[in-house]
Amino acid sequence: MMMRRFSVLARQLPRARAATHCPSLKAAVAVQPGICSAHPGGSQLVGINQGLLRSTSSPTIVAAASSVRRFSSEAEYNPVIWQSSTINPDFNETERILNVGAFATGSGLGFALLGVAPFTAPNPFMIGLLLAIVQVRLAHAFMVRQMRSQVRRHVETIEVVKGPLVGENGEKVDSAVVKITCGGGLIRTLHLGPETSDKRPPLKDVLGNGKLWLYLDKSIGGEPSDATYKLDDFLNSELGIQKEEVRFTSLLPEENEALALATIQELPKMDAEQLKKLEGKEVPGPRAAFGTIQQGARVSTLFILVGGGVICVGGRYSADRALAEHSMPQI
Repeated sequence: MMMRRFSVLARQLPRARAATHCPSLKAAVAVQPGICSAHPGGSQLVGINQGLLRSTSSPTIVAAASSVRRFSSEAEYNPVIWQSSTINPDFNETERILNVGAFATGSGLGFALLGVAPFTAPNPFMIGLLLAIVQVRLAHAFMVRQMRSQVRRHVETIEVVKGPLVGENGEKVDSAVVKITCGGGLIRTLHLGPETSDKRPPLKDVLGNGKLWLYLDKSIGGEPSDATYKLDDFLNSELGIQKEEVRFTSLLPEENEALALATIQELPKMDAEQLKKLEGKEVPGPRAAFGTIQQGARVSTLFILVGGGVICVGGRYSADRALAEHSMPQI
C-alpha cells in the first residue's frame, strides 16, 4: 500500500512543480483548491485529496497547496470601501477659465486706463496701473486657492489599512486605521481610537457634518461590490480621530507644501461646536462648486472687459474732440 502511494506521488510531482510556476495561478483558482484551469489540460494542481496531504510530507506538494490557499484568500480580500471617478477634467476646465478670465480682466482694466490717460497726470496714472496689476493677481490667486480646496474635498478612495471597523457581531472595536485618497494628490491616514470628547467628536459626525472638507460624491462613486468591509460601518463609526497623517503625492503648479496645507482642514482640529453649526445644511459638492466658480469668473470678466472697452472708446473720443477744438484756428 505504501509503495503504491509513493508511486502515485512520484507520477504527480512534475505536475505540482509546473503548477507552482503557473503565471496565472492567482486568477485561475477555482472553488476546489488545487485546480489550475490556466495550466494546459486543466490538470489538477496536486491530484490528491486532503487525506493524502496528511499522509505525505513532500515539501513541493505542501508548498503548492498552501500557495493556492494563500492566493485564493488574497483574491477575495478587498480593503477598499469607497471608489469614485476623478474630477480632474472639471478641475482643468475651471483652471483654464480662470486663466483666460485673468487675462481678459487685465485687458479690460488696461482699456479703462487708456481711456482716462489723456486726462490723468503721470503719477496717478502709474499708481492706478500698479493697483490694477495687483488686483488682478490677488483675485486670480484667491480663485485658484478656492479651486484647489474644492478638488481636495473630493474623496476618490477609502481603504481600510487596519480593521475591521466593527466586530463580527457588531460590537465596538478599539482601533482602526483608514487611508483616504482625495483629489489634488492628497492622502489622509486616520488613526482611529475609542476616546472621544466634546472637543473631539466621533468620526460619524466629522463625515456627516464636515462635507466642506470631505465629500463623497455618490453620483460618480460608491462601494465596490467585492469590498471586504462595509462603507456604512465607516460612515457610522463611533471611533474618534486620534491622529491624522497628511501627505501629498504631487503638488499643483506654483504650489509648495505650505500652500497646499493651507487649502485643507486638519480633521482632528475640528470640534463639536464647529460641526454643530453645519448640521443639516446643504453643502454643494466639488463639481457644483466648480460650476459656481466658472460662472462667477465669466460674469466678472465680461463686465470688466466690456466696461473697460466702453471707457477706453469714450475717453479717447473725448480727448480727440477736445484736442480738435483746442487746435482750431481763431477767426
